[in-house]
Amino acid sequence: MHHVTSVPQHAGTRNSPAAKTLTGLCVVGLGALTACSGVASDAVSSDATGSAATAEATQTETSAPQTSESSEPQEEAKVEDLPSLDSEQMMDALISPSDLPEVPEGHSTHSGTDYFHQEIAVEFQDYRDRFGTSECTTTMDSINVDLVDEGAQDGLMYIYSFPHSDGDQRSGVLYAWMLSYDRPINTAPVWSDVGEHCSGSQLQNGADSVDVTTFDAGDFTGVQLGIHRESDDRAEDFTTFSASVDAGENLVMMSSVGLGEERFREVVQTQQQKLEQLSQDQLTQDQEDQAQD
Repeated sequence: MHHVTSVPQHAGTRNSPAAKTLTGLCVVGLGALTACSGVASDAVSSDATGSAATAEATQTETSAPQTSESSEPQEEAKVEDLPSLDSEQMMDALISPSDLPEVPEGHSTHSGTDYFHQEIAVEFQDYRDRFGTSECTTTMDSINVDLVDEGAQDGLMYIYSFPHSDGDQRSGVLYAWMLSYDRPINTAPVWSDVGEHCSGSQLQNGADSVDVTTFDAGDFTGVQLGIHRESDDRAEDFTTFSASVDAGENLVMMSSVGLGEERFREVVQTQQQKLEQLSQDQLTQDQEDQAQD
């Protein structure tokens, strides 16, 4: 298959009919969520412990609350006011191993914009090929390109792997990524189209099916996919989540396979808190800079 995945697949499975079928079912908002092909944990490195220590040290340095001695009423910090961030600033903004509810088994990192344009924002029509052409399948096939869009200045992605959760048949994988632009971001129309054309729908082809539901958690909006697949006399059921938030001139995206809804919501809440803290730190710094002028 030509469209590229967020974690490389093994050469032996990349072009097999089973891999293509399942990958097609899992694509949304993050290229092909390759955890769906069962190989993501093989591609994720095992440097989680070291990364956690580094991230924790960085977080300690950056998350200490700052106060202003001014008697002026405090201006409210807003995530939607965040300026464009570079990859180093994104390391403070994006959820790190030390922020996660459990230590991941593996952790890999991709930085820069090339990865996103080559691996994620790739036009494909897997949903239409698999389930026929409809408003819903056309919308699902366009999510990646519509989200990433043009003109990204910098980017960062973390991929974490976890043991499987109760009730899920595969190991958990969390994708957390961020892109910065030279303009405010508005992804609301992307998810609005998903809600209008797909929410409550069941896409089906033989024994394979995808139940599409909108997903909301705090300021994050996205989609939940309940996937059923049968292949080689074996049936699989699992759930994927993808949700994003417009953080001023930055896009923040969270996607997961096999984490379960409760754990994914917890991670999304933590990510939102980090963005809110970053917004407060940015506002405080701006106020201090203005006071010095």
